[in-house]
Amino acid sequence: MGRNDQFKHIPRTCLAFSKKLEQLGIMHYAEEYIGTHGNKVSSEDGRILNEMLPFFNENLDFGN
Repeated sequence: MGRNDQFKHIPRTCLAFSKKLEQLGIMHYAEEYIGTHGNKVSSEDGRILNEMLPFFNENLDFGN
């Protein structure tokens, strides 16, 4: 979540969701970064290419 997200509900609800997962004993991690909603998301050095897609590749099974 972006600490400076212009959509003020996003950081608050992401934190609440993370706390709920923790209460339920669901292993996860929540990441807060300094930036806005779209800061460093889809650029070459952004989180989609460098964090999200590699995470999905390592953790999702598409049955292939």
